[in-house]
Amino acid sequence: LLRISKEDLLLALHRYPEEHLPLEERAQEAQLERNEATEDRYRWVQRYALPALAQSDLLAGCPPAFLSAIGGHSTEAAYEPGAPVVTAGTSTSKMMMIVLEGELRLLTKNGAAVGTLGP
Repeated sequence: LLRISKEDLLLALHRYPEEHLPLEERAQEAQLERNEATEDRYRWVQRYALPALAQSDLLAGCPPAFLSAIGGHSTEAAYEPGAPVVTAGTSTSKMMMIVLEGELRLLTKNGAAVGTLGP
């Protein structure tokens, strides 16, 4: 983490006024990119996360606003086929996972198959 105080930035801009306009343009471009990322995230939540939450056994029947409150803070992850997602015996008590596509094989610590999870 690099911290730059507002005072130091203003002092540098005062000493190098030719940098003000290029810096402002870069800041505007960065803001547009953040806005686009936020819009992409919103569309992803609407298209994938909310339907998955609404179809889960635990959350089926919950109001859309409640599901949006959960889905808006969810994170997505992709795994290669056969890659471990959670190891048997590892605590997952602080999270809930919903399979959006594909299938997860459930294995014991010894590697014995005990079931599958899917959408």
